[in-house]
Amino acid sequence: MTDQKSAEKYKDLGNSYLEQGDYEHAIACYKKALSKKPTYAIAHNNMGVAYQRQEKLLDAVIHYRKAVKLNPIYASAYSNLGSALNLQGKKDSALDAYKQALVIDPNLPQAHYNLGSLLLETRKYKKAVTSFKKAIRLNPDYTKANNGLAEALIALGDLKDSLVYLHRALENSEDFEIYFNLGTVLKDMGKSSEAISHFEHCIRLNPNHKEAYMNLIELKKSTGDFSRIDELTEELERIKNKSSI
Repeated sequence: MTDQKSAEKYKDLGNSYLEQGDYEHAIACYKKALSKKPTYAIAHNNMGVAYQRQEKLLDAVIHYRKAVKLNPIYASAYSNLGSALNLQGKKDSALDAYKQALVIDPNLPQAHYNLGSLLLETRKYKKAVTSFKKAIRLNPDYTKANNGLAEALIALGDLKDSLVYLHRALENSEDFEIYFNLGTVLKDMGKSSEAISHFEHCIRLNPNHKEAYMNLIELKKSTGDFSRIDELTEELERIKNKSSI
């Protein structure tokens, strides 16, 4: 077997481990791939992803940078680099990486989503809306982009349109944050019973979601529904105590 074929074999095996969440074995395979082919940009990028999922951001950045140095038109590696830099708090550098990714490939949904997320974090809501919409135009089933767009619209006070994108996000995911956002919007729209249902669903998916408990308790009290109030209050105190340890 040639070094090229051997490198591809280890890279594919690493990808399999990566999908399974076995990051240590994934990294080991990518290292073997790079021992066969040191210029293998894909292996560096994927190793960066594995390190990032382990929250080893410094290592992730190192390998993303190696990937784009080996392949300067590797758009998704630039997008991944931006994501890791953003998590390090280096927002200006992250912004530059996202922009470079989009110069290389304007049709990369991930880069538009990542840019939208950064703009949302920095409260540039209108620009965030534009980026999320571009991501969705390229991939209508992009759950995170639909949820991100909804959050930007919520920040702009456009609750009605935010509901449209939250329901779209729910079509492809059972993420607890979507249910939390739906609960928040419906609460603000005065639809208490629907909001309660979504906060309860959020808690079932994530029993440690403090804000969902707080909103749920408030809504139940305001509607005169005191069922499970003691139980919910005890759970909220448990979460608060756990977070203070």
